[in-house]
Order: sequence, then C-alpha cells, then structure tokens
Amino acid sequence: MGLKVRDIYEAPAAAIILPAHQELEQLVCTIHENQFKAGLDHHWAYLVYAGLWWEPLRGDLDAYMDAVNEQVSGTIGVELYKGSARVITRSSPNALYDRSLASFAESGGLFSQTASPGFIELWSLQSRMAWQLRNAARSRRD
Repeated sequence: MGLKVRDIYEAPAAAIILPAHQELEQLVCTIHENQFKAGLDHHWAYLVYAGLWWEPLRGDLDAYMDAVNEQVSGTIGVELYKGSARVITRSSPNALYDRSLASFAESGGLFSQTASPGFIELWSLQSRMAWQLRNAARSRRD
C-alpha cells in the first residue's frame, strides 16, 4: 500500500562485512556455486525487502546458503579509505586455488599441462559451433 518504509541509508558494518564475506566465498566455492548464489542473493534480498520474511522460499534459500557457506572461513584484509572498503588480502585453509596449478611448471600430479589442448577444444566447442553457424547464415544472406 506504500505505507511502509524499509530503507536503510547507512550501514557501515554491512558495507565492510558483505564484500569481505563475498571474497571468501569466491575463494572457497566453485565457480558454479558462486554464479548460482549471486542470483539467489538478489532473490533473498527481494523477499526480505518485500516483507516476505515468513515466505517458505526464504527459508529454503537460507538452507542452501547455509550449506554453501559451511566451508567459508578464512582471513580477509580490508582497507578503509574515505568511506569505502576494499579487500586487499584474502586467505583460507579451504581455498580452491593452488598457485602451483596456475603456473606452467609441474603441478605435483594434480594437473597435467598436456590436458590443456583437449580441455580448451571441448570447452570452446559450443562457441565455435555457434560462430560457424552464424557465419554460414551470413554467407547465405550475402
């Protein structure tokens, strides 16, 4: 009815904690979990903003987010400067990042650099097919 105001104009703790937590999630969760959770975050915020705290879907979203966050722990360094917060360091014992895998040196058996060409070929297959189909359609029109 337009009678409620649920605006928060200043939330300095949230402005620091939320980006720090998101950085830990990015470090600990898989790319698929992180992409999926971003959409859920927006939907959860909508439900709460709309006053639907008791909506069963909100509880379901909480359960998923609790499960995803079981491994989220670590240390975040935040720089505060002129009203902004910026994450400058991050570490976690549960990080899904291994510097040795990101190098061109031997990875200790976790990853074979010789697998790269096949992975790239399979990963890009759909994109290459789309490119070929669209170019063929353009050629027929011209």
